[in-house]
Amino acid sequence: MSGHSKWAQIKHKKAATDAKKGKLFSQLSRAITLAAKTGGPDPDMNAALRLAIEKARQANVPASNIEKAIKRAVEKDAAALTKVRYEAYGPGGVALLIEGITDNTNRMLNEVKRILQKHGGKLAEPGAVGWMFAKKAVFAVPAESVADKDALLLELIDEGAEEINEDGDVLRVVAASDAAERVRAALKRAYGLDIAASPEWISATTVALSPRDQQSMLQLYEELGEHEDVTEVSSNER
Repeated sequence: MSGHSKWAQIKHKKAATDAKKGKLFSQLSRAITLAAKTGGPDPDMNAALRLAIEKARQANVPASNIEKAIKRAVEKDAAALTKVRYEAYGPGGVALLIEGITDNTNRMLNEVKRILQKHGGKLAEPGAVGWMFAKKAVFAVPAESVADKDALLLELIDEGAEEINEDGDVLRVVAASDAAERVRAALKRAYGLDIAASPEWISATTVALSPRDQQSMLQLYEELGEHEDVTEVSSNER
């Protein structure tokens, strides 16, 4: 599961770079457009759209951009947007799920293949590694807001929280996907925190990598993080 924290660190660096280039806003807008295209333009009736809008707001995407992204869902160009997921092996045999939103699936597939091969990885057949992962709801709770991590878990465990992991100045609360709203309500009730959950693929089994493979894995994370169409990478690296 530590692979997730490394990806989180890469995403923080990626966000700072992408914001300057306009790529982050573009990614978030495409996620909104795809969610609205798939489930309808009303966030009250479309949970995926509601989450995409919350993420955009957290990244300070202007309200006008969000409105345009929703309206774009009914335009002809929206039909080209596709959500993709690749299963792969990384250095040392680590399992990977690579997710993205693209308007050119052939181009993205070839580019992801190239990045994997460059860093000692390869694409896997569908289903080869996906079975190792389960979709969870993850809340990033500022550590400074919580005096006692164990007390936090006790507060949330009856609502569906499963574990808490430290990731720098953030406590990652992992919960069952169907418990996301209950855990969110408990966080607000007990700590005054209104935090949206991020859906993440998490593996129950992990792989330990050698120092050399760890370095290759970090380089792989970094290059995937620079790809405009990649939105999330999950691994079972310990």
